Amino acid sequence: ATPACSMTTLWQKQIQKVQMNFPFKYMRCPGVYIINPQALLDGTDRLPEFNIRGLEQMIDLLLSLKLKPIIEFGYIEDRQFSSDTLEEQIEALSSPKAVQKWCEGVRGLINRLIDRYSLEEVLGWRFCIWGTPNLAPLWKKNPAWFAALFCETYRTIKAVDKRFFVGGAKFNWNLVRHGWLETFFRNIVREGVDPDFLSFRISLHTAETKIKSGCSQQYDYSLQYLSHQAQGEADAVIGDEDHLLRSVHEIRALIDRYGLTGKLMIAKFCSTEFQDDLTHDTCFMSAFIVKNILDLCDEVDEITYSSLIDIPEKRDNSRPFSGGLGLVSEDGIQKS
Repeated sequence: ATPACSMTTLWQKQIQKVQMNFPFKYMRCPGVYIINPQALLDGTDRLPEFNIRGLEQMIDLLLSLKLKPIIEFGYIEDRQFSSDTLEEQIEALSSPKAVQKWCEGVRGLINRLIDRYSLEEVLGWRFCIWGTPNLAPLWKKNPAWFAALFCETYRTIKAVDKRFFVGGAKFNWNLVRHGWLETFFRNIVREGVDPDFLSFRISLHTAETKIKSGCSQQYDYSLQYLSHQAQGEADAVIGDEDHLLRSVHEIRALIDRYGLTGKLMIAKFCSTEFQDDLTHDTCFMSAFIVKNILDLCDEVDEITYSSLIDIPEKRDNSRPFSGGLGLVSEDGIQKS
């Protein structure tokens, strides 16, 4: 849920319908703290802005449905930047002055939420520091920079009240090879930070293959094409039914190696992150979801599927069925 999508009547009706029939406990709220990098880098005391009115309306709706938010701090408004420029912005955002201004903004937002909803209520929420920071062109090349931001944000939230449940960062497990997570873990352990939870997203096939294959169409894939590509280039192959369980065992071993004690959460799992893969509209997904939840129920502390509804996930609005990742289509059709 984002402040923008939660303002639409259709989104609200679908969430209400699902929550009435299959009540969930938490809903992840990404993009809460949209950053204009210049707000952190200019010479004034101006703090990054956030859409507090839209955020409060979204939280009001979630609470009315007996849902609690997982507030996900951190999202760079990247539409105006090229990849090269974004890498420069990330480097600048890692400066001590920028991190300090970032943390002041986080502190101010939390205090405002406490004033509106009470400390007792907000203590029941979760606070996730960033979301998928190892995606290019964010901190994929600089996990130590992200670790510094993570630790300072963690301390800032805990300074308001040490009972807050704080962690992160919805790491993409398919992209953490080559030492990224190890570098991140070493740095936070060195800083004495042991997050209350660590969250991961896992899929059998990701858009990284698109980049490797040089395909110009972002979502122009058939299941057959994905399978052929996976056989030769991807870490995971579609049809590998134990990939999720094996990945969780690898994650658990890595966390234990660094002595971290927080909860392990799978914040998002799916068969493929390609939106136009029509298997999302078939009975295959029923078996995929049930099988993996049963596999992981004794292995992790919490698990969620990719998306509840297609709004605003679906990218191609020209067809009623287009493979959106949600359990309910954009038009409200319950999937198989």
